[in-house]
Amino acid sequence: MTQSTNMMSLGLFVFQLSTVPFEKDQRDTRYAWPKRHAASRGPSYQFNGLEDDRMTLTGKLVPPVTGGREQIDKVRTMAAKGNSWNLVSGTGEDKGAWFIGRVQETGVVLGPDGTPREIDFTIELTLAPDLEALGKLKDSA
Repeated sequence: MTQSTNMMSLGLFVFQLSTVPFEKDQRDTRYAWPKRHAASRGPSYQFNGLEDDRMTLTGKLVPPVTGGREQIDKVRTMAAKGNSWNLVSGTGEDKGAWFIGRVQETGVVLGPDGTPREIDFTIELTLAPDLEALGKLKDSA
């Protein structure tokens, strides 16, 4: 049986060693509990459901072992389309539709021509509240 090297996929963009291998994934789910004040009692809270669900992927690229800036630029291109994409874990779990809210990179260990030998990156994904803006798969490749 062949071991999959896919860590995760967003649309047709696959996170793996040769593209953008993330080292950490952090998920932050927030729920809305607005405070209401009553004159005769202390504050009360009302549950209003999901407020925000974000996943942050962080890692380090070391070209040519991993992908380089061109891979981060592919993620930026996907983000600029303003769509959400299906997120699937490396084990095949469908995590729903997510959009790219932020892409950050920092070049480190610069060579004599200014080219980074390492690139630290952060990609922030947000769970899409609806599927109306779901992107076309061909636009994520």
